Amino acid sequence: MKTQTRETWLTEALEMMRELGLGGITVEGLGRRLGVTSGSFYHHFESLDDLLETIPPFWMQRARPATEAVMRSWGDTLEEALRYMLCEYIPYEGRMRFDAVMRSWGRTNADTKKACERVDRRRFAAATRLFEMHGVESEEARARGALVYFMLLGLYQVCDTPDCEPAGYSVCDPPIWKVIVHAVGEFSNTN
Repeated sequence: MKTQTRETWLTEALEMMRELGLGGITVEGLGRRLGVTSGSFYHHFESLDDLLETIPPFWMQRARPATEAVMRSWGDTLEEALRYMLCEYIPYEGRMRFDAVMRSWGRTNADTKKACERVDRRRFAAATRLFEMHGVESEEARARGALVYFMLLGLYQVCDTPDCEPAGYSVCDPPIWKVIVHAVGEFSNTN
């Protein structure tokens, strides 16, 4: 018999919610998916409500943006750094995989709405900082950071799996990348 950690239960609950909606989460269903008895659930949570109350802070922790030190390792130029962020860092481990379901839940749950707002503020600040680190003035960096972040939010409303390519394109395909470069400004003017 497998043993599962609290984190494993929470991650599977997020996945189940992404696939089936909030109402699709059951203790028995989670246990089946994890290959354990539903009784083992109660070693980690008092009830299904306890699990659901734990999901927003757990998701917030997973959704933390990169630190400035990490962002500096993404490339010497803004274009290299932005390409790494969009094509490697965010898709890795599905960093925005659960955003759509959390935002949907946030429409009816105040704690989840607050969690989404906090994640948005952190990510927006990180996107802005990425531009500032590469010499873009503060107000312009905020505008460019907002544009990139809004684009990502839209993408992850449509696609929540790594293999999803709306309209046959991924963010990193040359035609899309050309539009991103045009939309956020010529990188050579900012370094």
